[in-house]
Amino acid sequence: MTSSVDSIRKWEQPNIYDRLRGAVSVPITLQRPSIHLYESPYPLCTIPLSAFANRLYQDIFLKYHLQKGRDVHFIPQWQQYSSDIENEISQQLGRTNSNNDRLASEYQKVRPKIIRELVGIRQEELKNLGIFADWERGEVVTNQRDHAKVITNFGRLAKADYVSQSRALICWCCGCSTVRKENEQVVNENESISGHVCFPIHQGLERFGVKVDLAVWVSELWQLVGCVAICVDPTEQYFSVQHSDRCLIIPQSLLNLDMFSIVPNGELLPVSVDEILASTCIHPISETNVEITESTKKQPDRISILVPGHVKIDYQLAQEKGLPVLCVLQEDGRLANSTSQINQLSIRAANTAILDNLNRQSANLNLKPNLVEKKHCQFCDQPTVYRPIKEWVWDWSEKDNNEQTLAKLSPVQREKASEPSGLSPLPISNRHYGCIPIPIFRCRKCGQDICDTDALKLVRDLISRRGTDVWFSLGTEEMIPGNMSCPTCQNSIFKKEFNFFDGQFANLSLQQTRLQNLDKEKKIQLVYFYEKIRENNYNGLSKNQLFFQQLFKTGLATHKRSPLAEVLLLGQQCKSITLDFCPKLLLSQYSPDIVRLALLILLTSQDRMDLALKQAQADYHIVSKWLSAILSCQNSKALQKKNGPLLTMIDSAYEASDFSSVLRHIRHLANSSQKRFGPALVVSILQRIAPLMPFLAEQVYSDFKASTNNHTTLIADSIFLTHWFDVNENENSK
Repeated sequence: MTSSVDSIRKWEQPNIYDRLRGAVSVPITLQRPSIHLYESPYPLCTIPLSAFANRLYQDIFLKYHLQKGRDVHFIPQWQQYSSDIENEISQQLGRTNSNNDRLASEYQKVRPKIIRELVGIRQEELKNLGIFADWERGEVVTNQRDHAKVITNFGRLAKADYVSQSRALICWCCGCSTVRKENEQVVNENESISGHVCFPIHQGLERFGVKVDLAVWVSELWQLVGCVAICVDPTEQYFSVQHSDRCLIIPQSLLNLDMFSIVPNGELLPVSVDEILASTCIHPISETNVEITESTKKQPDRISILVPGHVKIDYQLAQEKGLPVLCVLQEDGRLANSTSQINQLSIRAANTAILDNLNRQSANLNLKPNLVEKKHCQFCDQPTVYRPIKEWVWDWSEKDNNEQTLAKLSPVQREKASEPSGLSPLPISNRHYGCIPIPIFRCRKCGQDICDTDALKLVRDLISRRGTDVWFSLGTEEMIPGNMSCPTCQNSIFKKEFNFFDGQFANLSLQQTRLQNLDKEKKIQLVYFYEKIRENNYNGLSKNQLFFQQLFKTGLATHKRSPLAEVLLLGQQCKSITLDFCPKLLLSQYSPDIVRLALLILLTSQDRMDLALKQAQADYHIVSKWLSAILSCQNSKALQKKNGPLLTMIDSAYEASDFSSVLRHIRHLANSSQKRFGPALVVSILQRIAPLMPFLAEQVYSDFKASTNNHTTLIADSIFLTHWFDVNENENSK
C-alpha cells in the first residue's frame, strides 16, 4: 500500500480539492448554495490539539458533502495579531520593546514575512492530517486596506457611543513593556522580601505610651512605597506588647512568633479594634500620614498594607472605600516615587534601599527573602506585576438588546441576541507593537484622550492609501482635522497616543469584515461549528464559543446585523490535554488516520486522549483488516441486502453531521461476515470511509484499481473523484 505522504501528493499534484469544487459547480439556474465553512481564527505559533479536533470535524463534513456534489469552501483562519507573533518579531529584530515610532514601524514591516513563514508551517501540519482547504487563500496576510477596515469598525463603535475609556488593574510585563493576558504567563519561583514592618502611631493609642507602633505585614517590600492605607481585620483580637524600647500593637496570630512567644500573658494588654481604627500612622518611608481602615478580605495577615496600584484585591477594596490608586511602578519596571532614595531604581535595587532605610529606623521586625511562586511572562521570563492602565473598551451588554436593534433582526437572530452572553467588556487598546495603531490623540494641555470620529476617518483614509507606517512617519498636525479641539479645555494642540488595537479586537473586527463581504455574494450558505453551551453555563465558554458569541455581538454593533445563520455542533468540548499529546508528536507515532479517529472520539465520546487513541487503533485495525479481506476475495456482482440498511444509516448520520455514529456504523459493517462485493459496492464503501480515514480509503482504492479489470468503474485519480454511488443505485444494479 502507498504511504500517507504519497496520498498527500496524490491530492496536491492534481489539485483534488479544486477539481472536486469544479466538478460540483452547476448552472446558476439550479440555485444550489455554496457552503462556506467558517471557524474561529487559531494561533499561528502553536495549534492546540482541540483546534485539530475541531478542524477534523469540519473536514469530515467537507469531504462528504463534496463527494455528494455540494460545493464546500474552507479557508483556514489564523490569528494575525497576537502576542505570539509579536514575540517572533522581537526575536528576529533582536531587541526588546521600547516606546518609539521607529521600532513600531519595524514591527509592521517584519510582520507579513513572519506570518507567511508560520502559516506555511501550520498549514503543512493540517495537510499531514489529511485536511482539504483553500491553502492559497489561507496564506493571505492582512494589508493596509484590511487595517483601514478595522479602524472603520472601531469608528462605528465610537460613533454609536459603545466605546469608553476605563482604568483597570492589568498584568504588566516590564521586560516587554506591554500587557500580558493569563494565557501569556507561566508560574515560576522568584525571590520576594516579605515580613512585618513597624508603622509609628502618629495620633491615638496614647494610653500605651509615647512610642507606639503597628506591626504591619508587607508581602512585597517594594510595594511599601505604594501603600495608601493600613487594613485591619475587625474579627481578630489585638494586643500590645513591649518589644525593645517600643510598644507594638500586634494581632493574636503573631503571638506564636519566636520574638513574642516568651512574653508573659500578664504583660499582654488587649487593644480594641475601634481604638486602632481611630488612630493614624506615619509611613516609615515617605513619613506621610496613613489612614487605617477595616477589611476582612486581607486575611490571614490581619494588619497589612493596602496597595491598590499593584495588588488585585487591594484595587477592589480601594474602589469600594473611595481610596486613591497609587501607581509607583513605571512601564519599564523602575520605581517612580518622590522619595529620592528609590526614584528610578529597579525593584531589586529599591528593595535594598528600602531595607537599609528600615534598618536605620529599627522598623524592620522580621523581613527576609523567600522563594514564592509568581506569574512570569512566557516570552521574556520576567515576573509580571499589576499596574493600573487606561484602556479603551466596549461593552455590548448595555445597548445590544434595545428594541430598535432587535426589530431589524430575523426571528432566529432575535432569539440569539436575547440569550445571556455572559461576556465581559472587550478591551480595544493595548501596547502590542505588531498590531494596528489605534488613532487616539491626547490633549497636551489637560491630558484627555480624544476619540474623534472625524480624526478616525482621516487616519483611516491615510492608512488605506499609504499603510500603517503613515501613523509613525507623519506629524500629529498632519493627521487631525483643522477644527479639532479638546472637549474639556478647548485646546487644539495634541500628540499621538502610543497605543495599538488589542489583538483580540483586531482579529475579531477583521473576521467580521470578511464575513460581511462574503454575505454579499449570491448563494453563500455560511456554516459554523462549535460546541453546544452546556447547561446554559455562559461563564465557562470555550475559546471557540467565545469567538462566535463575540462575532455575533460585533456584527450587531457595527452593521446592525449578523451573518450567523447556521450553526452545527461539534460535540463535547475538548477538555485540557497534556502536552505529551501534541499534534506533531502524535503524527510521528501514529498513522494520520488513527490520529483522525482519535480526535473524533475525543470530541464526541471520550475525554482522555490515551483512551481515544487506544479505541482508534482498534477501530482502524478492524476496518483495514476487513478491507484487505475484500481485496483478497473474488468479486461478486450481487449485493447482500443486509448491507443496504447499514449504508443508508451511514448516509443518514453523515447528513446529520453525526460523525460518531458514522464511525460506529462503519465498525458494524466491518464486523459483518460479508467480504465479497462487486466493484461498485467496494467503491461505495470506500467513499463512505474516505471522510473519516482518507489515507486508508485512498490506498485501498489504488490497490483495488490495480487488481481488477473493471475499468469503467475505476477510472478516477482519487477515491474522492469517483462518481458517488447511492445505495439505491447499487440495489438497482443487481
